[in-house]
Formats: sequence, C-alpha cells, structure tokens
Amino acid sequence: MKKLITLKSLAIAFMVAALFLVGCSGDEPEGQSGLVNQVVGDTVNEMVENVVEASFATAPAPTAPVEIKTDGSVSNVSDMVILDSVLYAVYDGGLVSYDFRTKGTVFIGNGEKFNAVVRHNDQIIVGGDRLYTVSGNKLKPYIVQTEGTIQNLSSVNSRLMVGTDLGLYVESINGMEQLMDEVSVTSVVSGNDGLWVGTNGQGLYFWDGDIFHKRYLLRDTSIFDIVNSLEYNHGHLYVGAATGFFVFNGGRWEHFTSVDGLPDNNVKSVDASSWVVYIGTGNGIVSYFENSLTPIKKFESTSAEVVRSLGRKIIVGTDGDGVILKAGSFVKTLVEPEIERKEEMFSKSKDETI
Repeated sequence: MKKLITLKSLAIAFMVAALFLVGCSGDEPEGQSGLVNQVVGDTVNEMVENVVEASFATAPAPTAPVEIKTDGSVSNVSDMVILDSVLYAVYDGGLVSYDFRTKGTVFIGNGEKFNAVVRHNDQIIVGGDRLYTVSGNKLKPYIVQTEGTIQNLSSVNSRLMVGTDLGLYVESINGMEQLMDEVSVTSVVSGNDGLWVGTNGQGLYFWDGDIFHKRYLLRDTSIFDIVNSLEYNHGHLYVGAATGFFVFNGGRWEHFTSVDGLPDNNVKSVDASSWVVYIGTGNGIVSYFENSLTPIKKFESTSAEVVRSLGRKIIVGTDGDGVILKAGSFVKTLVEPEIERKEEMFSKSKDETI
C-alpha cells in the first residue's frame, strides 16, 4: 500500500481561503455542461511554412543551430515542450530540438532513454534515469536526490515536481522533498485549488494542500488505475487513461470510449491548452469539443504518443514516425524517424555524465 506523506512547506503554494475536495469519491457520470458555443475551424489558408513562422514572429532571433546526428531512429517520442521558437522532444535515444524559424534540427543523443521534458523557470529540463538541464546543445546534470526512473516533470507554481516510478517529489528551498512514495507517478497537474496526480496502477489522487484523496467511480473503482495523461483548463479536468477519456467539471464525470468515437480506449496523451481538446491514442487522434469527438484527418491509425496544440496547429510525437506537424490540411514531418549517420559526435562529454 502507498505511504502518503504530508508536507506543510508545500501547502503554502496551494493555500486558499478554504481547502476542500471537489466532488466526492464515487461520483457517477451524469453528463456535462457545454464548454462554450464557439465555432472552431480546422483549415488554414496560408501555407504551413508561413503560418509556423508567424507564430514566433516576436521571438528573439536564435543562433543557427549546429546539426548533430547519430545512428538510430526517433522512436517512442514520449514528451514535448516549446520554448520561444524551439520544440524539444524526448525519445528513446535522447533529446531532439527543432527550431521553427531556422528549420534546424539538433539531436542530443547519448543513448539514454528520456521520458519527460518540461519548461521550468525558462529552462528546459529532461529526465530519464537522471535529470538534466539543456545548455546550448549539451546536457548538464541537474543535481537532485530522487529515487526511481523519472516518468513525469511538471512546473507547478514555480516549483519543479518530479514523478518517478517510486514516488512524487517537489523541489523546495530545502532541496527535493517527497510528497508520495511507493507510487508510480505518470502525470501531475494543478487545478481546483489543489494538485491532481495520475499513476500507473495505483489510481488517481487529488491533493487539497494537506492530504491526498484517492478518486474513483462507484460503478468501477479500478477505472482510474492507469492514468497516462492529465490536463486542466477552463474549470475542467481531462484524464487520459487506459480505460478511455474522462472529463470532470467539478461535480460530474463524463466517460468516452471507442463506442463514442475514440480510436483506441488506451488514451496516451491529452492537450487541453485551448478550447478544443486533442486526444492521442495508439490508433489515431481525435478532438473533443462541446461533448463530442471528431477524428483528425491524416492521423488515422497514427500511434500518437504525445499531442501538443499550437493555435490551430497540431504537433504529434509518434512511435516510429518521428515528429509531425499538421496545419489545416497540410502535414509536414519536422523530425524524420530515421537518422542517417552524419558524424559520430555527441553533445555530452564523459565528464558531464558522472
């Protein structure tokens, strides 16, 4: 069983006038109020190159990146983040960045499998067996004390949170402190004046600033056992689980499966950064808007490990097909899945790996 640890120091970060748990454990789906009555188009008139560059028109002009390529393939892209005009994606062989303005690709490959990447205090931090910060085209060790393989990185209220297969940690003025142990943390998101934590096999939790509360449905208490992705926006929690896609409005749960239009019940990624929510599965991508699901054309059968939206554009990290951008009906591969051997060099020296 899990050992849940209360940390008074972190409670300040989530303190509100009154702490309470939204919705009681055992809430059954009863439908959901609509989000907004808004018309969202799925076409872009401009050519995709101009659209993407316009997105970063105000970003500082970057230095042209150095092209670094190593043997292998960009498989199992597990996480992505954008800082200024640069996309960073982690995969089985390391980290790859793509600059939208210069169209330069940088591979920082050291053979280590990375599972998570986050933008934290204007730094890019990646994690696998260990944590690293990205400095130019190099990885520098980020000295923290955690146990287990890093599976999730989140920046919550200016604090770095590290989820591993052995627990949940938060960086404080006293160093790394452990919030939960004996849990395999896959996702963390802030919302409803507290913290939501998804795990691999141990369920879904809500932290109200004092203790963790396990959440479940009475009709199926194991339905949230495996949570792959959590997002929170517009007063709603979005859950991507092995049993489908869930929306929680604070009082009711809505559940979507393949019967409702999901390509696969195992939802791997959810992006809820805009009014239209994108849902990635191992067999395609759909959008969620006003309580309905719509297939995303040209991504039928795509194994979407991670989905990110950028305005009306979608960036997809795949298992085997690299990193793909879709703008309207135009689709472009940003990072090719196969990497030709160009020069045998790594952006990480031996003394930096210790």
